Amino acid sequence: MMEHLWNSYYVQMRITYREHSRDGQVKSRIRTFDCDSHIAEAVRLLNEKGYATGNCCEDHPYRVIPDNNQRKYKNTAYFEGGYLQFCSIEDKKVVLAKLKEKSDYFSEDTHSKIPGIMSSLYWEPIRSAEVDGHKYSVMRYETLTKIFKVIYQDIWKTLLEVAQELPHKETDDPWILKAEILDKPLKPHFANVQGLKTFEEV
Repeated sequence: MMEHLWNSYYVQMRITYREHSRDGQVKSRIRTFDCDSHIAEAVRLLNEKGYATGNCCEDHPYRVIPDNNQRKYKNTAYFEGGYLQFCSIEDKKVVLAKLKEKSDYFSEDTHSKIPGIMSSLYWEPIRSAEVDGHKYSVMRYETLTKIFKVIYQDIWKTLLEVAQELPHKETDDPWILKAEILDKPLKPHFANVQGLKTFEEV
């Protein structure tokens, strides 16, 4: 069993884009998808300005709720990292360069030859953290969770600032026509609806 450090939600995003069909006609298409709420406005702005994205994740830190044979994991938090995937490597480079001007949280995988990885940027400020109650080093897990949340809020804030500051891409034929967040209720992250516990309400 897992316990997320804080609740996560999806919003619904809709992208309207131009597509050239095989018969030479230009048609508009609509793609609707779920997007993590903490990075949704940054993703919307990036797409609206022409920096088209693919899969994105804000990261969902968690700890394991152990059985009696796993008590040593009780106070360990795990992080899998967040990422933004772009439809082009050049767009990734532009956005990553701006992010690095503001923060050292962000990076790229320079070794992989897989296109989806090459066109993605990442953040993983922490891989895992343990609070085990040593005599001279004691921090309550609840306190540690609040510290983690502050770090992630700074990451999400930086993403939004860069998305706001970037100019629209210069092109005579923009293929993204509109990007919008739909006015619908927040959808709980899939782990929430599976009955997994959550430590903190957002």
